[in-house]
Amino acid sequence: MEFMLNFWASLHCVYGDRNVSTTIMGSGTTHISQHRGISPYELLKIMLWTCRVGETPVARPVILSLIVVRDLINWTRFSEIEAATHGL
Repeated sequence: MEFMLNFWASLHCVYGDRNVSTTIMGSGTTHISQHRGISPYELLKIMLWTCRVGETPVARPVILSLIVVRDLINWTRFSEIEAATHGL
């Protein structure tokens, strides 16, 4: 969790209030070795949650694009994610 909170803060420092695209952190090349049992879907939910609860101020609405592999799209429950993040 600390990594993700730092990730969002660093992203804000580098990109400010510009639109950003990123992959799901913690899967693939950036896997979290201590948590091999976490699915990419769960990592996606963690990423969005830490983005929401982080204390990084955003001056205007920005677009956050998360790049996911096609297999993840097929079994991701986007309506559940949207409800949990309130349209983040």
